[in-house]
Amino acid sequence: MHFKTIPIIHGNRLKGIYVIGQNMTELNRYRKELENLYHKHTLILNSIAEGVCGIDKHGNIVFWNPAAERMTGYKAEEAIGKASHDIIHHTKKDGTPYSIDECPIDLAIQDGKTYHISEDIFWKKDGTHFPVSYTVTPVLENGAVVDAVLTFTDITELKKTEEFIRTSEKLSVAGQLAAGIAHEIRNPLTAIKGFIQLLQFELDEKKPYLHIIESEIQRIELILGELLVLAKPQATKFTKSDIGVLLQHVTTLLETQGILHNIQIITKIDPSLPLIECDENGLKQVFINFLKNAMEAMKSGRHIFIEAQKKDEYSVLIRFIDEGCGIPKEQLEKIGKPFFTTKEKGTGLGIMISKKI
Repeated sequence: MHFKTIPIIHGNRLKGIYVIGQNMTELNRYRKELENLYHKHTLILNSIAEGVCGIDKHGNIVFWNPAAERMTGYKAEEAIGKASHDIIHHTKKDGTPYSIDECPIDLAIQDGKTYHISEDIFWKKDGTHFPVSYTVTPVLENGAVVDAVLTFTDITELKKTEEFIRTSEKLSVAGQLAAGIAHEIRNPLTAIKGFIQLLQFELDEKKPYLHIIESEIQRIELILGELLVLAKPQATKFTKSDIGVLLQHVTTLLETQGILHNIQIITKIDPSLPLIECDENGLKQVFINFLKNAMEAMKSGRHIFIEAQKKDEYSVLIRFIDEGCGIPKEQLEKIGKPFFTTKEKGTGLGIMISKKI
């Protein structure tokens, strides 16, 4: 019970007291139900994987869930009270300012419509951006917008998957084309090479030119060979293999080449590595490609380090570390694309083939 007293005054004298009693049981029950409901809703909003942002009618953030914190780097206390446009949606991907008049988040508050944007970018606290899909929904009361709810998802992995699918489709077409080209070119090339070898015995004074021609034909054959590897479906045979032994075999295979270039290969292989289910020949090809790339990227007198260690119960981490000049940042995205190479005599197919394996 809740009691309230009201004094009865007559002629400046207290004549009595009114006592009003109110049964608070129902009121307390309703208050408790509201508190429980609020607690449940907060738990749900804080548990979902999507970023959830509550925005008032002035565009300021009033709610910011943990997923939003994780994606943007802004803690709730840093975001709440700030204009959503100013912290996450102020600039376009090309660096030009994003006018608030064009911003779907602000438009939803102004016109009371729901906007779904399948691809855009939001900005992080550290100054970087990430791709998002988002929906902004106005909250109406008596037909007027009082708030808005913004939900957003980081689509970085989705975009990577889409790019992988596009690349796979291109590779499939390129592979079929490569197989046809390689077979068509290889036959006449074999005949040309044979006749050049015969001519070498007769044209002594022209031998330097013939050597150049033969060298270039060998280079064409190398490219054709790699095109065929790329195009031909490889029969893979998976067996339990010792990665340490495979790495030692590859190291031994290329050690002579390293000595010729005064490059030392240093291995650091954990002896307790688990056996890995893999295609031995495929992995050897990958390791050889990496090692050859490392050698060709370095000057004489340098080192290549090969490290293999157990990452967890089910995986092994292998590192190839060289002392080369490195790759410019603007070229990193091109690595693995057909025929892109930074080497004088490279084909631009080695990393691509390694990725396919």
